[in-house]
This record gives sequence, structure tokens and C-alpha cells, in this order.
Amino acid sequence: MTEEFKIEKGRKPPPPLRATYPFGQMEVGDSFFTTNPRYKLSAAASHYGRRNGKKFTIRAEGTGVRVFRLA
Repeated sequence: MTEEFKIEKGRKPPPPLRATYPFGQMEVGDSFFTTNPRYKLSAAASHYGRRNGKKFTIRAEGTGVRVFRLA
């Protein structure tokens, strides 16, 4: 059995499912809480920090994690 597909023109793809974190708005000593997966958040914080000369640490807290800006 062959499946038939309807081709549609002019449809735009949905925006990427990327979380936007407030790294750029944080000052030393600030933190935020999220329930997003720690491994994705850790990579995002590390990447942002390397590109912008800032340091972050992530700690488990309850049902999620808290991100702290260190420097």
C-alpha cells in the first residue's frame, strides 16, 4: 500500500524549541531557578560564559536547578 502525501507551499517552519536564559541580564550574585534539564542548561551556561567572560555554577534544588553567576 502506498501512502499519499499532500504537498503544501508557503508554510514557514515553527521557531526552534530553544530556551532563552537570562545570562546577559545577570549580575554577580544573581541566580535563577528552572526545571529544564541540567545537562542542557550546563552546556548553555558554559558556552555563554566562555564567549562573554562570565562564570556560572549550577546546583540541584528541589524539582529543578538553580543557576548562579559567580563572576
